[in-house]
Amino acid sequence: MRIEPAQIADISKIINIHKDTFSCNFYNLTVFSSPRYDQYVKDLMSMHDHLFKVVLVNNHIIGYFHLLLENDHLHLNYVCIAKNYWGRGYGSNILFYIIQIAREMKINKISLDVMASDDRALDLYKKYNFDSERTCSWFVNNLSLQKTEMTVNFDRFPFVDREYFEKYGFGYININGKKIGFIIPNLFRFNGTLDKHDIEILKSLCIDKKILLILKEKNNLHHHIGPLKFTLYDSAIRMNKSIKV
Repeated sequence: MRIEPAQIADISKIINIHKDTFSCNFYNLTVFSSPRYDQYVKDLMSMHDHLFKVVLVNNHIIGYFHLLLENDHLHLNYVCIAKNYWGRGYGSNILFYIIQIAREMKINKISLDVMASDDRALDLYKKYNFDSERTCSWFVNNLSLQKTEMTVNFDRFPFVDREYFEKYGFGYININGKKIGFIIPNLFRFNGTLDKHDIEILKSLCIDKKILLILKEKNNLHHHIGPLKFTLYDSAIRMNKSIKV
């Protein structure tokens, strides 16, 4: 196994590995499902605070990982290994490699998010002494999550940067200077920082009944969603590891 910086020519393989790794439902909840995600990755690769690397076995790309430098720590945004290569220790080797990167950069913390149902990943992170910091529940109002066509009326929905949306196929939702979620081709996705006023605005905008996802602490959800019906999809656990440098 060897690890190399990802190249522009690798983007399609990165996206295919990501799609292979996750279920169709989960894939459709991420910005990877945007039809122009390849352009987004291409632009991220040129940024100094993003690091994409591919994992090769016998000169064949079998995985990748994406690191994001956030203030004083590294965030492991994604790590994916093609299913045919699961159970061979590659995930553990990648995590060891990332820890060494943090040490070389004199960064003393790594963070990551993992789904509560992903026992394989949880076991790996616990092996490397990652500690749970918080858990957020993912609720959806349509579990089928089938692809739908979405057009955004920017006159009626002024909270999304039109240029950004048209370039990448998804856009962040900003209300009163606060980033509360994003739109991708098949759903509205909202973070757990919503207050009652935000919810009322969003309910009035989502009259077309497209799929809506809210990332919210479970015990607070009922205060905000009103009559909308939601089903628990999974929970995301934020984990951290302190690094000795």
